[in-house]
Amino acid sequence: MAEVLLRVFLRWSCRAALVASLLGSTHGWAQPTVDPSIPLAERLFPALVPLLEKAVEQSPRAINSNLEFLIAQENIGQQRARLLPSVGGYMTYSYTQDRRLDREDPLYGAKLMYNMSLTQPLYHWGALKAGHQYAKLTAKIAENNHAETCRLLVLEVRAAYLRLVVSKANVKRADEALRLVRAEVQHVETQLKAGLMSRADLDGPVLRSQYAELDRDRAHEDYRLAKMTVERLTGSEALSDESIPDHVPKIVFPRERLAALSDHFDAAAPGSGIYRLEVARLRVEQEKLNYAILDKNLRPKFNFVTGVSQDEVGYTGSPADKARTQSFFGGININWAVFDGFSTSAQRRASRLRIRQLKAEQTDREREQDELVKNQVRQLEFSARGAALSEHTLDQANEMVRSKENDVRLGLAAEGEIEGVKLSRDATQIQTMAVRNDLLGRIAEFISSVGRDPALQAFPPSPP
Repeated sequence: MAEVLLRVFLRWSCRAALVASLLGSTHGWAQPTVDPSIPLAERLFPALVPLLEKAVEQSPRAINSNLEFLIAQENIGQQRARLLPSVGGYMTYSYTQDRRLDREDPLYGAKLMYNMSLTQPLYHWGALKAGHQYAKLTAKIAENNHAETCRLLVLEVRAAYLRLVVSKANVKRADEALRLVRAEVQHVETQLKAGLMSRADLDGPVLRSQYAELDRDRAHEDYRLAKMTVERLTGSEALSDESIPDHVPKIVFPRERLAALSDHFDAAAPGSGIYRLEVARLRVEQEKLNYAILDKNLRPKFNFVTGVSQDEVGYTGSPADKARTQSFFGGININWAVFDGFSTSAQRRASRLRIRQLKAEQTDREREQDELVKNQVRQLEFSARGAALSEHTLDQANEMVRSKENDVRLGLAAEGEIEGVKLSRDATQIQTMAVRNDLLGRIAEFISSVGRDPALQAFPPSPP
């Protein structure tokens, strides 16, 4: 009967613990929605969406941070085990030789001694439950750290992808520049053979060709490294050149919508969506639980013990008068550490100081986050102004190309002059694309800093 009751109790405890674990591990990974008209890299380039998803799910960095969460989850089971019954004991079977004073010859026989017991904690002043809650908070901290890793990874992948687009455009421009210079060298060589130019006239084009070839090789190497960086960050296969966009489009700066997000942001507000602030808050709660555990160290601990044992018992003290006795027992066990040399009091004082330290750290992080958001708003304005100037410069370069094309049609300029103007315009366009990237990156950082990154809502970094 006792065995059946124990089996039912263990089964019910495991099921209850499993349900509690599932409910306790639910976390609001997905951050609140943000206006879909706010420009982000994945909205401009849909091919980036699966790369972000792969980065969150299978990049080496995300996998490593997820392992920390899984380890913390297993520690919850270890702490939960202290609340459940423990069964154990020992058994010794031996073949013995007994020499007795009342007999000349020794006696041989088999002996079986054992002790099997079940121990169930009854009352530990809440220390065991606090330890279980402490492990749960550790798992939540690891979960938020994993989410923070994925948040930063998403920002890094966006920036790397935008750099890849600019790098591809730079390769195209460098190839075209080298083609034009080589055509000039070929033209001078033809003129030289015809005796229309001297050998000195060839030195300048050849030197420019060598510089252009160097620029071309650097551009190709930068492009190769940029592709490899995106592939490494996302854990994806090799990217094809056709899948990479050729340019970054013009950005419309959503000043009012971004200002509204800044005005409503409060780092200290519950549910702000800032994972590192949640970690700071959880660490304060965790240390409070640690203090509660330490505070119970010198109190008696009560356990229920039941079991069965078998051993030899001498009734009269004579070695000839021994009997094998089987005992069933049940009762209350009390463990009490009365004095530990003031160790517990020192640990309590250290824990109280640690709570003060963690609260100060939490406050500092909240202030730092508020200041970061304010600074990002100002930097957004600077970047938007720079983008406007760069767009104006690009418009002027395009106008020069159109003017030169018109001169060629009217016969006021040679056909070959257009190529040089277009090449200069392409260089200006690449610089403008870099400025657009800067604006896109700052918008993404701001959205992420106020806890509104839509990437973490589209594919949250849910632990397995």
